[in-house]
Amino acid sequence: MNLPPIIQSISRRLKRWVPIGKSPLIDRNALLVSLYHAKKDFFFLQIGANDGFSNDPIYSFITQQSPTGLLIEPQPEVFQKLEKTYPTKEFPNLRLINIAIGVENGSLTLYKIAPSFETTYREHYKPTANPSGITSIHKEHVKSFLLKVMPTYFRNHDIEQVIETVSVPAKTIDSLLEEENVTNLDFVQIDTEGFDAKIVHMLLGSHLINNPKIINFETKNLPTSERKEIYECLISHGYTLHEVKGDTFSIHQSCQF
Repeated sequence: MNLPPIIQSISRRLKRWVPIGKSPLIDRNALLVSLYHAKKDFFFLQIGANDGFSNDPIYSFITQQSPTGLLIEPQPEVFQKLEKTYPTKEFPNLRLINIAIGVENGSLTLYKIAPSFETTYREHYKPTANPSGITSIHKEHVKSFLLKVMPTYFRNHDIEQVIETVSVPAKTIDSLLEEENVTNLDFVQIDTEGFDAKIVHMLLGSHLINNPKIINFETKNLPTSERKEIYECLISHGYTLHEVKGDTFSIHQSCQF
């Protein structure tokens, strides 16, 4: 298998072959279902759940298997959509929480597309686009994405006028796990538009849980240096890595299917 240069570098440094690549061989849903059925006390955590449906890699898994877990979404108006996607009566095993995950307890400022610009965004990008999907703690992430998908439009319009901020409550991973009495995580899904690697570091450094069996997190928005660092960290913690559709699907060596 031809490995990406970043993985070849890490593999040489750690003297360990890592089965990673942009390959259709990894069926994430099938692996999750196998793990779910292998564990009587299966528990998962989704950080950045958005509306629970749009571009969500675990929507089918949740709706078909009804696993027990926590779904975290910080945007208030998007959280309301998440509640409609997973109503309590139909999904009693899910707990939805309207907060952000941060490096400390308190609040976080998020940058998002202004509601008044959403129609224009869809007209110039694509009709099915989900504007809330690029909300981030990094303003530059939102700006760079808009400039990438709407370059002509912003030659004549001020991009600063279409980005607004929202302050949301935030908790650390450990605070969340402690308050929710979580002592076991089998699977973690992360999509936070550029903050993903920081959250993985927090998970691996938590004193409240062992390493999750599987961590799937978005890596397409990470700088090369940050992606390299988190790959090294995961490998040193016993994970093998698989790049799938802009994400990295990380499987711990203790995982038994």
